[in-house]
Amino acid sequence: MFRKSLILSFSFFLFLECSAGKPKTRIDKPKSNIAPSYFVLHGFKIGQNIKNIKSELGEPTKVHKFPDGYIAYIYQMNQYNLVFEANHIRQDIVWAIQISGSGVPVEHNLNGIGLGQDITECMRVFGAPDIRRNAVDEITKAEVPDTLYLSYHQKSNFSLEFVKHKLSSIKIEYKQSDSETLEDYPDYNLFLDSARKKDYFSLTNLTFYDPLFVLFKKEYQVEKSFYSFYKQTEINSLLDEVATLNDSYLLGSQLRIQGSVSGYVYKFKKDNKNYELFYVRSFEGWVVYELIVD
Repeated sequence: MFRKSLILSFSFFLFLECSAGKPKTRIDKPKSNIAPSYFVLHGFKIGQNIKNIKSELGEPTKVHKFPDGYIAYIYQMNQYNLVFEANHIRQDIVWAIQISGSGVPVEHNLNGIGLGQDITECMRVFGAPDIRRNAVDEITKAEVPDTLYLSYHQKSNFSLEFVKHKLSSIKIEYKQSDSETLEDYPDYNLFLDSARKKDYFSLTNLTFYDPLFVLFKKEYQVEKSFYSFYKQTEINSLLDEVATLNDSYLLGSQLRIQGSVSGYVYKFKKDNKNYELFYVRSFEGWVVYELIVD
């Protein structure tokens, strides 16, 4: 199954890197003390189209345009605010996601950390920040009283804010992954393990921002949040099947060039069904671009 690519190639945003050669055995690298980057928050992913957000949440409560061309789509939920930012180059593409306030559902935590948690626990999980200072309102530029801002933008791609030592805001932003910290080839077991655990956060992190799943010739694309996509009956059942795959069912892997896109495809066979995981190297690392079952 082939499709036309909609890879965004403007300047430094959403760069898709192509690799060549035959996948080799993965060699474990020493663990880095750099905090990992996160590209998923509240079930949505950096790189998604704003229309996906509107399809799930409706029109934003407010839209704010910054002098530099950035634009913020602000949703006021029951007890918290959910903000999607787009940059001046593509105002229809999610560049950053932020949640602030309280009462955010647990499934929308960031690596197990949610709003309201103590700063000590946050720093235990994320480590020491790059910058620690008083918070500043992004719209008014005024200092926010009694609010501490921790930036992890050098080590990673997110920032945290605290009121009286309790987490009050999480923001993730687009960032090109450091090629030196990436594996040369995809590790499909990460996706399979996440499918077994029904870990929607990890599954979304490991999936391209605009993927295509094909189940017996029927195509499925992400039209709302990734969490809504993965919880669909057909896709959720597919995860149950994928969860049973392992190295013993692997037929092989090969380089695939598909239009302007290239990457590695891993082919499995189990119970007379063929499974293909097609990986590309995107801005966040190796991600599943297509999953095909026939």
